[in-house]
Amino acid sequence: MTLQITRCIALLMVWAIAIAGCGFPDRRGAAESIGADIRALPGVKTADVHYDTSFDGGAHFHLHVTLAEGVTDAQAAAVGRTFVDKMRAADFASFDVALKVSYREVDDLSIRTPIGARAEFSYTFTNSTDGGPSSSDAADSMTLTLQIMQSPAVRAMWLTAPAYLGPANSRRITVALAPSAHDPDIAALMNGHPELRTATWQIVVGPPTGPEIYRVRGPFPDAQRRALWQRIVDTVGAAGSVDADTDTLDQQAVHSSVQVNVSGGPDNPRQIDQVVRAVTPLLPDLGLPLHVRFIGNTDDVEFTLGGCESPRPGHTPSPLETELRQRFQRC
Repeated sequence: MTLQITRCIALLMVWAIAIAGCGFPDRRGAAESIGADIRALPGVKTADVHYDTSFDGGAHFHLHVTLAEGVTDAQAAAVGRTFVDKMRAADFASFDVALKVSYREVDDLSIRTPIGARAEFSYTFTNSTDGGPSSSDAADSMTLTLQIMQSPAVRAMWLTAPAYLGPANSRRITVALAPSAHDPDIAALMNGHPELRTATWQIVVGPPTGPEIYRVRGPFPDAQRRALWQRIVDTVGAAGSVDADTDTLDQQAVHSSVQVNVSGGPDNPRQIDQVVRAVTPLLPDLGLPLHVRFIGNTDDVEFTLGGCESPRPGHTPSPLETELRQRFQRC
C-alpha cells in the first residue's frame, strides 16, 4: 500500500512539473522585458506581449506593435532591429516567435476593405536561434512598409517575412490600391522599390463591408485593368459576388482564375444562365488561360477560357457548361 502511494505521489509530481514547464525554458521575463523596451521606443503607440507555454499548444512569444501616427522611417526600422537583436540575445530556442507591426490599421471586423499596413516577421526555432529575418532585414522591411504607405496610390499593404517556403531573408508583399490610384504613382512606387514588380496588387471595388477583390501579380495593375474589374463587378451586380486572381509569375498554375457566386432563390437556374452569358465575354482580357467557375444554388458551371481542362471528378457538366466548354476551351 505504501509503495502504491509513493508511486502515485511520484507520478503526480512528474505531471505537475510537466504542466508547469511543459519542457520549455522559462522566457516570460525576457519576453516582458523586450515588450517594455519596444514600448519605450519613439514612434510606438502600443506593444502587447503574448506569451504562452500551454501543455498542448507549444511555446509561443508574439509581440503585437502598433506604430503611432507620424512615426518616421528610422523609428519604424528601430522597432524591427531592436526586437530581433534582443530576441536572439534572450535565446528563445524551441519557441515560435513572431513580431506583428500595425500602422493605420482599422480594427473593425465589419469592414472587410483593407486599410492600413501590417508587417509580420516569423521565427520558428528548434534547438537553435538561427533562421528567420535578421535584424537588418527586419529594419529594412519596416522602412519599406512606411515608404509604401506614403504613396497616394496605396490604401493598404501587408509584408510577410520570410515568404512561405522561402529563405530567411525573403518576404512577400501585397499592396491594395487606393480607389484614386493613378498609373504614374504606381509606376513611381515600382521604380523606387523594384521588388514590388513581383508583389501582389489588390484592386478593390465595392462597399467596405463587402468588397470584390481582384489580385494581380505580374501584369502592371493599370487603369485599363482596374476599369475592366469594375465592369465585371458591375455586370455581376446584385446577382452575386465575384473574386479573381491573375498571376503570370507562378509557372505551376493557370494565369488567371475567376469565381462568381450567384445568389440563390427560385429563379437561380435562369439567373446563373444570365450571369454566365453576361460576364464570360468580359473575362479574356484578364489574361489567358483563365479558369472560370460560376457557383449557383442548383448549378455549378466550370471551364477554362483559352485552355483545356476536363470536368473534375464527381462533377457532371450541365448543358450550359457543355456549351461553354465547346465554345471557349482549346483542346
